[in-house]
Amino acid sequence: MKQTANQNLLPHQTTTSRSVWQAWLLLAIGLIATAVAAFYVKTDVEADAKHEFDFACNEIRLKIEARLNAHAQILRSGAALFDASDDVTREKWHTFTKRQKVEQKLPGIQGIGFSLLIPYEQLEQHIQQIRSQGFPEYNVKPEGRRETYTSIIYLEPFSGRNLRAFGYDMFSESVRRIAMEMARDTDSAALSGKVILVQETDKDVQTGTLMYVPVYRKGMPTDTVEQRRAALYGWVYSPYRMNDLMEGILGGWGVNDENQIRLRVFDGAESALLFDSQPGKESDSAALLYQSLPIDFAGRRWTLHFIRTNRYTDFTELWLTIAGGTTISLLLFGLLLSLINTRFRARQIADRLTVDLRDSEERYKRLSDLTFEGILFHQNGLILDCNQSFVNLMGYSREELLGQHVLSVLVPEKYHPIVRQNMIKKTAEPYEVELLRKNAILIPVELRARNIVSEGKEMRVVAARDISKRKKVEDRLHNALLYTRSLIEASIDPFFTINPDGRISDVNTATEIITGYLREDLIGTDFSDYFTESEKAKAVHIQVFKSGLVNDYELHIQHKNGKITPVLYNASVYRDESGNIIGVFAAARDITKRRQIEQELIRAKEAAEAANHAKGEFIAHISHELRTPLNGILGYTQILKRDNLTDKQSEEIAIIHRGAEHLLMMINDLLDFSRIEAGKLEFGNADIDLPEFLKTTADIASVQAMQKGIAFILETSAEIPQKVCGDEKRLRQVLLNLLGNAIKFTENGSVVFNTGLNFSDQKHVLIHFQVKDTGIGIPADQIEKIFEPFHQVNTIGKNEGTGLGLAICRKLVRSMSSELYVNSVEGHGSEFWFEIKLLRIGTEIIHSEKTAALPEKPEQDMIAAPPKEKLVRLLELLKRGDVIAIQKYAEQLKISDSEFAIFGEKVYQLAKKLQLKKIKLMILECMENEI
Repeated sequence: MKQTANQNLLPHQTTTSRSVWQAWLLLAIGLIATAVAAFYVKTDVEADAKHEFDFACNEIRLKIEARLNAHAQILRSGAALFDASDDVTREKWHTFTKRQKVEQKLPGIQGIGFSLLIPYEQLEQHIQQIRSQGFPEYNVKPEGRRETYTSIIYLEPFSGRNLRAFGYDMFSESVRRIAMEMARDTDSAALSGKVILVQETDKDVQTGTLMYVPVYRKGMPTDTVEQRRAALYGWVYSPYRMNDLMEGILGGWGVNDENQIRLRVFDGAESALLFDSQPGKESDSAALLYQSLPIDFAGRRWTLHFIRTNRYTDFTELWLTIAGGTTISLLLFGLLLSLINTRFRARQIADRLTVDLRDSEERYKRLSDLTFEGILFHQNGLILDCNQSFVNLMGYSREELLGQHVLSVLVPEKYHPIVRQNMIKKTAEPYEVELLRKNAILIPVELRARNIVSEGKEMRVVAARDISKRKKVEDRLHNALLYTRSLIEASIDPFFTINPDGRISDVNTATEIITGYLREDLIGTDFSDYFTESEKAKAVHIQVFKSGLVNDYELHIQHKNGKITPVLYNASVYRDESGNIIGVFAAARDITKRRQIEQELIRAKEAAEAANHAKGEFIAHISHELRTPLNGILGYTQILKRDNLTDKQSEEIAIIHRGAEHLLMMINDLLDFSRIEAGKLEFGNADIDLPEFLKTTADIASVQAMQKGIAFILETSAEIPQKVCGDEKRLRQVLLNLLGNAIKFTENGSVVFNTGLNFSDQKHVLIHFQVKDTGIGIPADQIEKIFEPFHQVNTIGKNEGTGLGLAICRKLVRSMSSELYVNSVEGHGSEFWFEIKLLRIGTEIIHSEKTAALPEKPEQDMIAAPPKEKLVRLLELLKRGDVIAIQKYAEQLKISDSEFAIFGEKVYQLAKKLQLKKIKLMILECMENEI
């Protein structure tokens, strides 16, 4: 068996030897084949490495570009917040940025802020306003006079490095200013050039850049550059520290590894280095792979330089091919197997790169679908693709849209011209149209478009933003403004609004008429210039801000032609949604006619007062002139009655006496009423013996009652104090008038004089006085009129007098802080009552009692009265002018008729003789009043 094996080897060895040239030939062929194979393998490896390098570079570029677009979209959302809100406060801005969740979704962003445009003349007001919000150290930086300032007032997160940027004027630095002006003029996002952020400290200083999106004032046009500049309100912006930004975008992918790719980002071609993933390397002369890719975004071009300087390219396959080809060049199978493996690996690499590319496209697709705006890709109008937001917006599925022409499916015919006009532009500025949804409903949108190149093909990307809500808000606001304007214009009063700085912001037609200036001439001017007293007008403006409003402040407006109009100035502040005062709404009421009427009223009042004064003087004078002869007539008619007269003569004398008596009563009433009307009636307080006062008053009235043959009853229904303090004269005057009327209008029955105590404490008492009769009563329709001056109830035979008695009584009672009341039933009698609050003197009281004077014995009570009481009653009769009663008393006092004319003097002398001081004083007063 051993021998057989040797025999099998021998032929082989023989063949080898015999075939040395063939072996060498085969070896040569194998080596040549190996060399050829090695060459191709090396080429493939380098091509694969180059393809992988290019793919990585493109993926990095796409990531950066996508991130920048995402940041721009966030800033546009911030600008939209200002468009949709009347006022964006610091709290609203914080809420907005917090909900963006940029730190989780888009790491690497330094913050999201808002920079306000501030004219020079508003700088100080702006600083004070921000300081009042809780930032007492706030200032706009850097200091110095400039025509325009831009201050960073919102920046979230508002902590750490970002606090250094609060109040910074980015417009003061040229690189930032160029980007801000570009954003302002183009109404689009704009990137700045290379800067060092104010957030930087001494540690870890990084290159920075900023992105801006303009914010315009609501309601102002922005179609042209001039209009956009005029309407500018500020910028929403984001600052970026380039190292942090790239770390957030790439997460260290493929750029921070020494064995991978070095990425450098330049602003422009190679003018300014923004980022270097491997700082410190001085030269790239040994670069094996190099790629330069541009990113055109927001008005700037970033140039991305990708470099692979190491020699780590995997040539394992090459050496394996050489080694394998050399070692197994005689084995064709091995060579073929090596080639197959090499190609297989190459295909795996290609497949992996393809999968990575698809993953990248899918990630980009998902990012596109997450945006709020609808994105559409088309080529010459034929739809290539769209994101989910566009599908949701239009109601079509993606499959239904692909391959359709935008004009035939989405755009109504009336908008074809404007859409075609914008399709020929490489970059279309935002414009508004209506698109047709699948359900045939038109939806207003804002379109932006530009041309892009993808996979060597030029296509157009269109961003569509739904502005339905904004349009509804604008329509409602427009209608509200029209309605408000129509109301203001319909007013005949001048209306105008004033800014906090005192400048007019709007006026109505009435303001143009009263000033003589047109609306466009008035707006923007100082409102105080149109008042004759400008400083006074400014002071009123300041007062409005302090108190919130000013009412009926008199000022004078001067017309352009010099005419001056007196007005009543009314103003109040108006506020924004946050309660901040943003202006003053003012109105001016022309009071020229009112002034004329007031002057006429003043003249009429003066004339009336003069006439009233003359009337009072006339009545007083006439009363004086008439009462003296009337007293004489009354006295001498009494004397004549003592003579022996015939019945006819006695009747005639009685008629004369009654007429004079009636005339004297009317004169006294007129005089009292005149004094009350003129406010000259004096009231006094003195001690009153209340039981005595009530008895003497009742005695006077009882005489009249007995003369008519009716009963008179005095009731003291409760315990009342012995002494009080009050105006005895006026109180007696009221009671005698009420008692006199009751007796006068009662033919049968009785008159009841009731006094009671309603309230009492240590200092005061409330006395209730009531006069009740069984007379003819008062008709219901006359009750409210009986207290009117000169009014008399139409009662046959009873309407003697002036009709002033009850009017005087009510005025006197009201002067004593009370009110006179009446209840009456026609045909059944009347009831008058009032309550007077008097000062209590002492603690002595009397108990309730009831006395009556009956007509059967009219003289007994009078004869039984003591002299002092007779004098008191006589005095009251003198004051009342009741001549008949006086005659009765005079007969009882044994006074002769010849002495009757000077009866008052006799009573005085008698009172003096009896040492009745109080009586003397009262008689003197009566004599002074010529009673």
